[in-house]
Amino acid sequence: MSNSLKMRLVPIGSLRIVEPQLRIHSAAKLRKLKRHIERFGVLVPILVDGQGAIIDGAARFEAAKAAGVTHVNVIDVGHLSADEIRSIRLSLKRL
Repeated sequence: MSNSLKMRLVPIGSLRIVEPQLRIHSAAKLRKLKRHIERFGVLVPILVDGQGAIIDGAARFEAAKAAGVTHVNVIDVGHLSADEIRSIRLSLKRL
């Protein structure tokens, strides 16, 4: 397996949150993150599958949209199987 992941800039409207979300973020946390993004931008890319479904970074996505961000950096792991993506999603939510 190759570890050469590529980051790319995509329109924020091309991404979507997978339901059900494994972690629900409070409105206070999203407001704080929105202020951070307004000041510094989105510093950490959002992890997505090949169809733009968010694997990790739903809070950054929601806060970026609220801040008026039009494009975000993503890392696309669409080359992985559905089972591998599910495993990644679960393990990241436990951190």
